[in-house]
Amino acid sequence: MKQWNGLLKKEWISMKWPLLAMVIIGIAVLTVFPFLFIRTFGLDVHFYEITLVMSFLWALAGTLVPVGTLLVLLEREMKRPDVWLHSTVSIFKLIGSKMAFAVLIGIISFLIPTLVLAIEYNFVYLPIFVMGDMFRFGVWFLITLFYASVAVMGFGFFLWVLYRLLKQVIRGFAVPATLLLFVFFIWLAARVGQTELYERIVQVGKVDLSKVATLQTPAGESYESGHSLFYTAEFYTGELVLDVLLMLAMFIGGAVLFEKKIRL
Repeated sequence: MKQWNGLLKKEWISMKWPLLAMVIIGIAVLTVFPFLFIRTFGLDVHFYEITLVMSFLWALAGTLVPVGTLLVLLEREMKRPDVWLHSTVSIFKLIGSKMAFAVLIGIISFLIPTLVLAIEYNFVYLPIFVMGDMFRFGVWFLITLFYASVAVMGFGFFLWVLYRLLKQVIRGFAVPATLLLFVFFIWLAARVGQTELYERIVQVGKVDLSKVATLQTPAGESYESGHSLFYTAEFYTGELVLDVLLMLAMFIGGAVLFEKKIRL
């Protein structure tokens, strides 16, 4: 446990100021930009609606924050690999601590628009939304994006290890070769996803959490007769288990390759 604490503390020291900058920029953009956008273009919309759109886009971009943070941390260490890798700590802890910190940064990036929307909601009156509807949809939306961001990070780490291996052999051609591998893996995933076996595996154990939330005013009247906000909250345990196994395989396989071929 002391090793984990030491490794995470090291990441915090190196990334605390970029993290603080991200928080300040995020809050400033989501609170100030909607007013400037409406005033500049003379739009007849409520600022909260613009904030909703921007928060949605911010959250989508947040799926790339963990993998981006991880790659920055790894490349920073590879400038002096003799210092970083000259340690008795296992490669799984060295990589795992960086992944854990990258996930933490990702969670904070998702919390920024969530908190901005929640705080601003208390100062606005919009008849088309009630907080319960937004909360239920928002929670499922953020869980889905967080799940996607972790999967992207695992895939990104595995590609980074392949890039480092290729760089030792073909040097300047490592980047285009890695891009070709990226395209190949996407193509392979698409082909596998079309197979009958894959469909049978991922459709095992359906869990349906579907909700139907009618958009109502705080007074209880329907905003528009017959209009409801439908969102599906369902998943398959087979697909979830398969995805987790693939992420673990990419992490373990990438770490082992790094240990055997790069860590000297």
